[in-house]
Amino acid sequence: MDMLTAVLGGGAAAGLGLLAGLTLQGRRLRQAQARALAPLLAAAQDDDTACAPAPGTPAALAELAQRIVEWRRRARDMQAQQERMAVEMLHLIQQGEGALRARQRMLDATGHDLRQPLQRMQLALARLPPPPDPEAEAALASLREGIADIAGVLDGLLLLARCEAGAVQPQAADCTLEPLFAALVHRHAAAAARAGIGLHWRAGRFAVHTDPALLADLLERLLDNALRATPPGGRVLLAARRHADGVRIEVRDSGIGIAPVHQPRVFDEFFQIGNPERDPRRGYGLGLAIAARLAALLGTRVELDSALHRGSRFWLALPRADAQATRPHALVYDRDPARAAALAGLLASWGHAAQACTSPAQLQAALAGGEARPALLLCALEDADDPAWLLLDQERRHRPAPQMVVLCRQPRPELLARCARLGARLGPLPPAPARLRALLASSPAVPACAP
Repeated sequence: MDMLTAVLGGGAAAGLGLLAGLTLQGRRLRQAQARALAPLLAAAQDDDTACAPAPGTPAALAELAQRIVEWRRRARDMQAQQERMAVEMLHLIQQGEGALRARQRMLDATGHDLRQPLQRMQLALARLPPPPDPEAEAALASLREGIADIAGVLDGLLLLARCEAGAVQPQAADCTLEPLFAALVHRHAAAAARAGIGLHWRAGRFAVHTDPALLADLLERLLDNALRATPPGGRVLLAARRHADGVRIEVRDSGIGIAPVHQPRVFDEFFQIGNPERDPRRGYGLGLAIAARLAALLGTRVELDSALHRGSRFWLALPRADAQATRPHALVYDRDPARAAALAGLLASWGHAAQACTSPAQLQAALAGGEARPALLLCALEDADDPAWLLLDQERRHRPAPQMVVLCRQPRPELLARCARLGARLGPLPPAPARLRALLASSPAVPACAP
């Protein structure tokens, strides 16, 4: 019995000793594991100071801890770099917006401060008597040409600024291309003939839905560019053809062509090819830039297909339109038959039912025998004693009085006075389509006067 008790006591003591040993060994193992994993836990917690591996840490765990630390450092460096780049980008955006605002203020001031002196100079030149000798006449003509060039560049810059500022809002309407093409070609026919260039057009029976005035301005600039790029004996074509569900309008020339290296820049402001001396007779590098901005306003873009010594083709696509059901009546008076037909065609492309008159008798008959009263009277009047003034004065007494626009080459004081009495707008002769459209948009119907 005593022996059994002793055996059991010894076994219990041994079991307790073994259990205590196992417990101590487990605690040491957990401590060793904690020491080994401490660098990984520190790296995971972004604590680089505690990432040094403890003695006895397995090499694989130590290497993994160092890699995690390195990744953490790279991530922090990239985040800091991104924050610096964001701050720099914000600063650059603020600088760009400030530059655009400064540019707009400069252009607004330029338009106001330069336009008035130019207009005064043009009026002063118009009042000068004819020079007594040919040399003085040539000098005066050169002065007029220089002022016209300055006005053209200024108008182009201001139009660019207005397009970029969103100040030009398209007014879409159905536009028949045949009279529009005829008017544009007529405007450039004399310049093409002087340069020995064949100018042709083919409109078919197409009509497009777009802003007619902006389209006319755009095509006029493309035609002007084509004529400048074409040598004597060459050919320029303005044409329209079917394109998918719309109409494709093209301006082709047989000029020198444009090398591929220059094509991405042809729509930049003031960019010119082969004109290092900046000869003003070859333009100022604004026409294509303005054409691209106008195309964007019309919801399209000007495309280019060109090769050296093979000419160029500029084209744009527009949605096709149906014929208009009703159109306002307009009368055009001009003693030059070709110009009267061109002006009537231009008005027809803008949605008017236009009739051309080339004599006071025709104008009187049209006013007296027309089925509908005219909503617009567009008259080219260069003499204060033209009988058409009396017809205009009689017509303004009707209710409602028509809209009146008078065109002349030299706005002499007596012509200005007559226009003021009629309440008519005064414009240049021949008029640029965009400027004429602006005159029509800003000229309300004249209030009727009592007899």
